[in-house]
Amino acid sequence: MRRHVGSQLGSDVGSEVGSEAGSEAGSEAGSQGGSQVVNLRLRHCVRDRPCQGQVESGDRGLWLPGVDGAVLLVVVDGLGHGPQASIAGAAAIVAVEASVANGVDDPVAVLRAMHVGLRGTRGAGATVCRISNDRVAAAGVGNVAIRSEGLSLSVGLAPGILGSRLGKVQGFDAPRGAGRVALFSDGLSSRLDLASVRGLALEVAADALFAAHAVSHDDATLLLAELG
Repeated sequence: MRRHVGSQLGSDVGSEVGSEAGSEAGSEAGSQGGSQVVNLRLRHCVRDRPCQGQVESGDRGLWLPGVDGAVLLVVVDGLGHGPQASIAGAAAIVAVEASVANGVDDPVAVLRAMHVGLRGTRGAGATVCRISNDRVAAAGVGNVAIRSEGLSLSVGLAPGILGSRLGKVQGFDAPRGAGRVALFSDGLSSRLDLASVRGLALEVAADALFAAHAVSHDDATLLLAELG
């Protein structure tokens, strides 16, 4: 299992920390350092591993600075596992970064950009969560679930495969507040419950959830974020 941890505190943007749990400044690999985050308190960590017997994973979990000081949380699940799934996962992240670079970070629009960018690959599912100073917005397609605690955010996943078939995608949003948000691929059980780790430090909570719910027969990724 690979462990990454990072935080957004005030206007600080850090760099990848790797496995140093508890570090106070950092970002998941793939984030775009240098952007400014205004009055936004966010800590996150990622736990991931490939399917048993595989070296490469089709899953991706990252944060990156969005537009107007927002932050995007993204988890992608390339279909299947192995090298072709990894190609799909990487293509999805390229599409996300290009969308944000063009000033588009609405979750539904980002998913549509991924749909275009994934054509010619085996496809993927993904969920995107945008956190700003006063709102939390999210949308998802396929098999990447989202859970929240302390926030009135309820997200319904649209059916489909990004890169292959995509119908209507609905966005959901809620007022920003203190709480936790988890995005996770179907390499973790849908029984994952944030209430079960209430009171635990963020990194400890992520470890506990991953240990309890990750399966060995699929790529697995969990992104857990804490909003201050």
